[in-house]
Amino acid sequence: MSDALRTISPVEFARRLRGLSEQADNRFAFFLGAGCSISSGIPSAGELVEQHWLPQLRDLRAPERQDIAAWTRELFPDYDPANPALIYGQVVEKLFLHPEEAQREIERLCSGPFPGFGYVGLASLMAHYAGLFNVVLTTNFDDLVQEALYLFTKARPLVVGHEALAHFIRPTRTRPLIVKLHGDQRLAPKNSDEETRKLKHDIEQQVRVLLHDRGLIFMGYGGHDASIKAMLDGLPPEALPLGVYWCSDEEPPAGMIDWLRSRNAIWGTDGGDFDTLLLLLCDAFAVELPTRKTFDDLCDRYRASCAHVREVIAQAKDDSPTTRALGEAAKSLER
Repeated sequence: MSDALRTISPVEFARRLRGLSEQADNRFAFFLGAGCSISSGIPSAGELVEQHWLPQLRDLRAPERQDIAAWTRELFPDYDPANPALIYGQVVEKLFLHPEEAQREIERLCSGPFPGFGYVGLASLMAHYAGLFNVVLTTNFDDLVQEALYLFTKARPLVVGHEALAHFIRPTRTRPLIVKLHGDQRLAPKNSDEETRKLKHDIEQQVRVLLHDRGLIFMGYGGHDASIKAMLDGLPPEALPLGVYWCSDEEPPAGMIDWLRSRNAIWGTDGGDFDTLLLLLCDAFAVELPTRKTFDDLCDRYRASCAHVREVIAQAKDDSPTTRALGEAAKSLER
């Protein structure tokens, strides 16, 4: 099925992207899926379904059933043990009876992870090559892209996590732009099949404008969302003039591969994951990655601010209770 897609190695992809970047006005958007967040500590959709949510649903509905695979097939005829992520939306609909329940579960899953190397590398790339790689589209609910930008760079992103903010999606901006196509973990994230079947019109329209003169790089994305497929199908033929790259060891699913073929896409395969691919990109672009000095500089600025506060308090002329309390509190700044 995938014979029509030309394939290149991750190393060749990094080198070719570096070459394309040397031409004026070339720009690319990254499209990130759940696979990018696995090394940061967020379970994949398949792992969530198989190891967490299906056992919970079984315990609620039929705790006496020990043959969970057979029970799952009875409840979800489309269940494929080799790809449990395919019933992600259906499981969400049956396990969480109210949207608030699903929202809190997603927020719980996203609250602990720390940005892995791939996100740090991507943030560094976006910060150093602002006009070239400033756009991230994602179906993920987590904050790992913006956290990496805040923690490891001086770039401050604009995050569009709700359709009400769609009018802020502007193709001329050079600051990092993160568009959460299925919403944010805190703002009614879209999980079920019904919720992800169609993107809001304003988001879809603005993203189409955004992709009009860019290339598109898919990373860690499964390709099963009907809403994303509809948005991509709606792009005019002249959109994405710098090409489409599907970076994954997994073959694109049937619906997605048809669109990729129509765009003469390149399949970047032959090993590697999000972290290693970003390592190759950072190496190809000679990106300066964070070092201990990055954080030493932050600590130095914080200590200088503490010293200023202590100095102001020490220079106080009165001996009021407030001044004495401030003097005691300032001792904690000396630690």
